[in-house]
Amino acid sequence: NDTKKYKIRQHLQEIQQGINVMIYDLMQAENNMQQQGGGSSSCPLKSLSQAMQQMGAQQMAINMLTRELMKQLGSMGKPSYQTRMNAQRLGRDEQRLAENLKRLLQTNSEAQKQTSAMNKIIEELEDISRDLQNNRIDQSLIDRQERILSRLLDAQKSIHKREYSRK
Repeated sequence: NDTKKYKIRQHLQEIQQGINVMIYDLMQAENNMQQQGGGSSSCPLKSLSQAMQQMGAQQMAINMLTRELMKQLGSMGKPSYQTRMNAQRLGRDEQRLAENLKRLLQTNSEAQKQTSAMNKIIEELEDISRDLQNNRIDQSLIDRQERILSRLLDAQKSIHKREYSRK
């Protein structure tokens, strides 16, 4: 019974990851089509949408690397020096992502319309950064990273909808 629950949870996580990748790919394709179609590049929403898209791609890469790190930890028992260094590097990457979001909030009026949602993402990124830098890597950390990616993609979708409705 417990193994069934574990397998179901694992499948749900794989589905969530697949959905995130699919949404990201669709948004990327749409963005590429708009750029080829001569969309206005001076629009602040456009640059915000692109910034959010880039941050989503960064978070997706960090998530994949963290999963790999967790697999390594599972097979080793005690983390090696290299594994600890990789975890700290990923922690710094998460912190940099949080700082980029903070900067976006300070400089972009459109981003400020989503201040509370952005602040939640920033707070979670900072927590994850600390956990990674202290080598606290477990399934709950990976789940939190997936939620951040989903929130980044949701924020980008919301910005894109506003951008589209203005056109």
